[in-house]
Amino acid sequence: MKTNQIPAKRSNYTRADRPEQVPVTHIVIHSTELSYPETVQRFQEAHDVSAHYVLRQSDGLVTQMVAPHNVAWHAGNWELNCRAVGIEQEAYVGEPESFTKTMLRSLTTLVSQLSTQFNVPLDRDHLLGHDNLCAMTASGQLAMHQDPGRYFDWRQLLTDLGASVEGRGVPVVGEPVVVCVMVADLYQSPEQGAKLLTDETLPGWTHQVSYGQRFVCADKKGDWVAIWYSGKLAWCHNPEYDVLQACEGDVFTLGAPTAIYGTTAPDADSIARLNTAEQYVAGPTLHQLVSVDDNGQLRATLNTKAYYQFFYNHRIAFVPIDTVHFEKKV
Repeated sequence: MKTNQIPAKRSNYTRADRPEQVPVTHIVIHSTELSYPETVQRFQEAHDVSAHYVLRQSDGLVTQMVAPHNVAWHAGNWELNCRAVGIEQEAYVGEPESFTKTMLRSLTTLVSQLSTQFNVPLDRDHLLGHDNLCAMTASGQLAMHQDPGRYFDWRQLLTDLGASVEGRGVPVVGEPVVVCVMVADLYQSPEQGAKLLTDETLPGWTHQVSYGQRFVCADKKGDWVAIWYSGKLAWCHNPEYDVLQACEGDVFTLGAPTAIYGTTAPDADSIARLNTAEQYVAGPTLHQLVSVDDNGQLRATLNTKAYYQFFYNHRIAFVPIDTVHFEKKV
């Protein structure tokens, strides 16, 4: 893996002492939607944006622009900036050929090194795309980025990391399922010709799932499986169980309607509400983070209040642990 260092403009990131101040719990993968030179230049100018690393498409060069103990501004969500390392690939959401094998090899090596350095688990709860990140408010959700998008090969990355998905065959209602294909669309009903879950004018992430994400099987009809997704039953065509398979996971539900959040901060606004019928798969436990950029320096406190991260749809969300109970623990 070829590497170099080109520092981002000092005003484009926050000085910090991670993991001592805040544990690094996630690695977020992006695509630049710009050329490598344009991306590097943008991070060197006053644009209030940066990433820790930029990968070059042609030869897999890894350029460190922000040291990983500092907080880069890449996630569109301040808390996730504080908890994550951000990696930009010189690639484009709509161009599958831009995600080169050479760049993927460098990405695999870099993710493996960061996982070892910060003890980040190699799974889809901890390795996220920018398109998996929630906004901090309900009104901000549709403005969140869609990269790296449907052409990024999560399956190959996880396979090369030795962490490929292990499905367990036939989905069972009320139990977890995992996505075993690159991308699958979701529909309003279990029939050929059914409408997509959301209007075609809305971003793909509003009606898609991708490799390694876990949801709960809510119903089955013929070759179709329904999952809980954005508070609805979303149907996936699943012939021969090649799209969704049973998997390990802890399924939670609620005793009463409950707010969910795009951050664990104590003053957070709700981004949605879960009803008692809904079920989701509990991901990592995260403690409430109170943090601020104080004149370029991170000030952070972790409180005892705890949250589960989970896939509410294509994006993650956070639910207070004291509001949920478990239907099935595996």
